[in-house]
Amino acid sequence: MIKIELSPAVIHKLLSIKEYIAIELDSPSIAQNTVDNILGAFERLKCFPDSAPLLSAFYDKIPDRYANNRFLVCDKYV
Repeated sequence: MIKIELSPAVIHKLLSIKEYIAIELDSPSIAQNTVDNILGAFERLKCFPDSAPLLSAFYDKIPDRYANNRFLVCDKYV
């Protein structure tokens, strides 16, 4: 199984998504479900890493340190 590290920026973004849905859209339960779905997608990625494409498949000029990074689409979030 691979290791997935969530950067501080990703954690901040997840909290922002949750806060926006909970407060601005007045739907705390949907906010929690959305964050749970995104975190669940990360967990699935641990087991099936090839299910998410490499960034380099879509972008030509990726720095070497990001060459093996993948991106994940979950609902409308990337």
